[in-house]
Amino acid sequence: MNSQQLARGFKNVDKRMSAGWKWFIAFLVAGVIAIILYPVFAPTKRYRHRSPISNIKQLIIANLMYAQDHDDSLPLAESWMDALGPYTNNEMLFVDPLLEDPKEGEYGIAFFKPLSGIETTTVFGPDTVPLVFQSRLLGRNAASNLSTLPTPPRYKGTHMIGFLDGHAKSFRDKDVDRNPKIEFKPSSDKEED
Repeated sequence: MNSQQLARGFKNVDKRMSAGWKWFIAFLVAGVIAIILYPVFAPTKRYRHRSPISNIKQLIIANLMYAQDHDDSLPLAESWMDALGPYTNNEMLFVDPLLEDPKEGEYGIAFFKPLSGIETTTVFGPDTVPLVFQSRLLGRNAASNLSTLPTPPRYKGTHMIGFLDGHAKSFRDKDVDRNPKIEFKPSSDKEED
């Protein structure tokens, strides 16, 4: 076998190998593109069963931003969602992601009614005072006390509750104080005669 025959043999091997590599790279690129684009085109129902804690936390932040812009006063309970509109980037924040097939106008998150229009600086122990929570009340601007927590709880046997100090937490049904006591600081304004 001379060197010319040997070179022709390598060219044939090279042609066969390059075609195989081309197919391999084409499938590899297609797979990477599919992995990148899957979350964009995936059905939304698959992602609905996530924790609502993110929505609750963002609603707490929106309430606190509202209060900061309105002399430390929280929104009125009967219009809290409407008042928070400018502080939220998405109407879906008001929807509990664990609601089963929510219809138009069903939200599942409520405002703690005793805080309606209250000045945040007058509340003792804001880390124990609920602000927003999952609720059986589904309408817009739902507001109540914790007696409307859903039964059974929607998230792995727990209720999601956001507090006035800015934190959110999940509670087992038996651990929830459905009638929390709210104490207010005495007014520092002295009455003039």
